[in-house]
Order: sequence, then C-alpha cells, then structure tokens
Amino acid sequence: MRILAIEQSAARGSLALLDEQGGALLERDWLADRGRPEALFAALAEWRRGLDQGAGWEPDLIAVGIGPGAFSALRMAVAAAEGLALPDRRPLAGVHSSEALAWGIMRDYPDARVAVAGDARRQRFWVAAYQMRDELPAPFIPLSLTDETGLREAAAGCGVVATPHGDRIGALLSDLRPAGAELVTDRQPLARDVACLALRRMQRGLSLMPCRPVYLHPAVSKSSGG
Repeated sequence: MRILAIEQSAARGSLALLDEQGGALLERDWLADRGRPEALFAALAEWRRGLDQGAGWEPDLIAVGIGPGAFSALRMAVAAAEGLALPDRRPLAGVHSSEALAWGIMRDYPDARVAVAGDARRQRFWVAAYQMRDELPAPFIPLSLTDETGLREAAAGCGVVATPHGDRIGALLSDLRPAGAELVTDRQPLARDVACLALRRMQRGLSLMPCRPVYLHPAVSKSSGG
C-alpha cells in the first residue's frame, strides 16, 4: 500500500509518498507563500513524472491535512487531493493538521501530553491537546477556538506546548505554559505525519475523517447598512 499526502496548513507546505512501512518514496517541501499554487503543483508534477515512468508510485490512499491553518492554502490542498482521488475513486482521508503536529512531537516526547495552539487572528486562538492512546494521538481537549484563558487551561497538565506560529504567539505561550513544560515553536505539520496517521487508521479499520477544511471562525456576513 502507498499513501500520497499533502499538508499545507502552515508556513511550509509538504508532499509525501510513503509505503505501508512508512518508508518515503518521495518527499518535498516548500514555502507556502500566501496560498500560491506553483510549489504544490511542481511537487505533484514530479510525482506524476515518476508515476508515468513506472516508478511504482500509484497511491492506494490519498490523505490531506485539513487544518486549522491558512484557509486558502488548505482549500487548495483539499481540492488537489480530491482531484487526485476522484478519477479512480481512491479512498480519501482528512487529518487534522494539529494532530499531525502533535504526532510528530510525540516521537521526541513519547510519554508527554501535547497541547497544540495557533493564532486564529481577531484576538482568538485555536487549541487542542493530545495524549497517546493505542499508538495514536487522541484528543482529550478537542480542537476549538478560544482566548488566552482557554489557552492556559488547555496547556495545564501538558508536558509540551507547541505551535506552528512561533513568530506570532510563541512569547504568549511561553508565559502561559505550566511550569516545567517544554515549548516547541520550530515545528510544523508534515505530509509524512498526515500519511502515517491516515494509514494507521485504515489498517485498524477506523473511520477516515472527511476531507473538509477546518474553519473555526463563524462566517462573517456583510450588510449594506441602512
């Protein structure tokens, strides 16, 4: 089994093609600059060339990070994944990008609870907290939109507090984290981890998450006034 995954929720996007043991057949990453599609399309074109040349890169599963994160880039990644899955009706799985980040961090801190937070703008933050259960990260605080008080509460009892937005909220999280907790601000969700999580769920017969971007802010309506 081969899994092709795309992750484009944070400042760096990535693509990975893995075999069922988690070995990388292809990995690429790029600066996801304001959701422009060139780098993602270039990585997909490289995968397509290998496929056409008989490299054995035909995927059995398509996975994509669904956020939260940069909404335009997320929609682009989801649309690309759907386009790849549709012609041959391949299985398609969404994976929370926060969970993929927690999964990557748990390899370095295997016994720790991990709180993952990001800047949701408008003086709000998204946050979730995970612990390892049956060799998968399980949320004991579900992904939600919150304020500084909610960030502090989510971080309480966690051994690691992480964010893909270290330049924006790293200092705030440093102040809010519990005493003794590690602060990780230099990691981002990776397509490799999105692929591994989707594969583990499929191998265990667990339901695959729908492939829809996570958008935590409510829709903003504009009225003409009057």
